[in-house]
Amino acid sequence: MRKSENSLLDSVTGGRLLHRGGEASIYLLNIGNKPFVLKWYNDGFSFDESVVRNVSKVHEPGLYRIEEWGKRNETPYLIYDYVE
Repeated sequence: MRKSENSLLDSVTGGRLLHRGGEASIYLLNIGNKPFVLKWYNDGFSFDESVVRNVSKVHEPGLYRIEEWGKRNETPYLIYDYVE
């Protein structure tokens, strides 16, 4: 997980389901007056942490940036910027 004292999940003030798929459910979250996307993986699915770690270092205009990753209640998740 990205190194931080607190998870962004602890600061969610609202959200809604955008999509439910076979691999994961995608939510739009409100965190500190800023929109983020949560990818909450279904049982049996996850992500390759080495890939996520490398991708999180990419900062290009128009591309979302992965802000946090980890597990909550043994469920893998990604939080990334919301890009319209």
